[in-house]
Amino acid sequence: MPPICQGCGRPTDVPGNCRSCRYRPLAIEGIRSLFLFEDGVRQAIHRLKYDGRHSLVVILVRLMADFWRANPMPADLLMPA
Repeated sequence: MPPICQGCGRPTDVPGNCRSCRYRPLAIEGIRSLFLFEDGVRQAIHRLKYDGRHSLVVILVRLMADFWRANPMPADLLMPA
C-alpha cells in the first residue's frame, strides 16, 4: 500500500501531508479510508447499499477492525460510508 497523507488519507508520494493538505488544510485532524473507492470495492459497496447484500457487512467490518488495530489513531467517530 502506498504512503497516505496524514491529513486526508489519500495515497501520496511524500511523507506527512500531501500537497493539497499542506496548502489547504482540512478543518479536522484527519480522515482514513481502508480502501480507495474503485473497482471491486466500489462494486461491493454498491451491492451492499443498493442491492441489499447485507452479507458483505461482516467482511467489510472485519477488514475495518483489522486495519484499525494495525493502524490506531484517536477518533471521535467511526463511520462506514
